[in-house]
Amino acid sequence: MADFPWATPKKPLDPRAALILGGKTPAKTIPFLEKSVQRGLFDIIILGGTLGFTFLKALGFETGRSMVASLYLSRCKEILNIAYATGVQVVLPVDHIASMKIEPNVTIKMVRRDEQIPDDMMGLDIGMDTIRLFSRYLKRARFICWHGPLGASEIANFSGGTLEIARSLARSSASVAVCGESLLSSLRKSGYIDRMDHVAENLEDMRDFIEKRMIGYE
Repeated sequence: MADFPWATPKKPLDPRAALILGGKTPAKTIPFLEKSVQRGLFDIIILGGTLGFTFLKALGFETGRSMVASLYLSRCKEILNIAYATGVQVVLPVDHIASMKIEPNVTIKMVRRDEQIPDDMMGLDIGMDTIRLFSRYLKRARFICWHGPLGASEIANFSGGTLEIARSLARSSASVAVCGESLLSSLRKSGYIDRMDHVAENLEDMRDFIEKRMIGYE
């Protein structure tokens, strides 16, 4: 899944800014993502959570019972086309942790990159290959904005991907801005919130921050 035909930008990639979007509210994040791609605000865009599964579904991947915003499938394809045309790198999950229920102490299945999510299961976190993939791209960035967890992080079994990426960013030399109630809750519980450079409560605050600090960022 890592090497989609649209994944290689038309111009050489020398990334300065990266955007991570996760969480469960594509109705809010997709318009934000679309405008960000159109304006070329980010060189790398990493997608997880419901948004990631929606884009995977739009590309024809079987996502089982994973949360998908079906109304936005065609719009996701349009965003990918714009990203390719403008040289923005979009990175999606390549493996998953899946289960039949979103609750503690359930049986989980590791869905590898060459497997599909079973029809009776839902993807609830990113797998280790995805963690390594995302971390590799984020190492290239000098500025990172992150909204929403990358899995059902309120349940310990499905919080690993979010916490591993948070750990990676805490060690990074990049300037990192984070927002979103669920993500901030996970970062506070883990202690990583103190290692982030800017904290915004919601996407609107993050948008204001980007307008003030990232436009023309060098």
